[in-house]
Amino acid sequence: MEELNQKRRFKYFMAGDQHKKYSKVAVIDDEGALIEEEKLNHFDRQSMYDYFKSYTCDKTRVVLEATGSWYWQASLLEEARLENIILAHPYKTRIIAESKIKTDSIDAKLLAQLNRADLIPEEASKASKQTRSLREELRYRISLVKIRSSLKCKVHSLLEKEGINSPLISDLFGKRGLEWLSSIELPPASSCALRGYLKLIEHLTKLINHIEISIKEKVKESP
Repeated sequence: MEELNQKRRFKYFMAGDQHKKYSKVAVIDDEGALIEEEKLNHFDRQSMYDYFKSYTCDKTRVVLEATGSWYWQASLLEEARLENIILAHPYKTRIIAESKIKTDSIDAKLLAQLNRADLIPEEASKASKQTRSLREELRYRISLVKIRSSLKCKVHSLLEKEGINSPLISDLFGKRGLEWLSSIELPPASSCALRGYLKLIEHLTKLINHIEISIKEKVKESP
């Protein structure tokens, strides 16, 4: 009974079919009738915000597909106080992609109907705005570490190409290792490449240390 009352409190069921430059949005009412369809330009965020704001926050439930671009649109919906958002797992909503007639508007309408019928299969977890921000910082750190690791591999490859064996140093890119790398003599082209790699590694290390400070401060408050 409680779930039924929860469902009945929504008057509008909105669904968005996201593309790179625009979204097709369909809205149906609690009887399943199509209220409207709109094509929202992603470059006009104010118009998108005004459109979302025109719907009553506590009477509207929105469904988005959990694709790579849902973050910013969820944030815009939340700013417009449309906080009843469901993330549809894209692999579980292939019924839309497999429809006999494949158009953007049909995608959005079918997703809206699934929203109204509580048939969004295995919805993905919608993290809070704070958690989404922290995840982006973690992804950023991961990408920096991967780039730095790639550069370190290039340094090892360069030394091997020149037939130079590194001394028994636990960390070739620690203080002692960097002193040794700065002291070795190489042909001009290899020497230029080594200096460039080391400068990039140094800069990336500073960026990694900086983002780690921010991450540590935030995770203190997150269980």
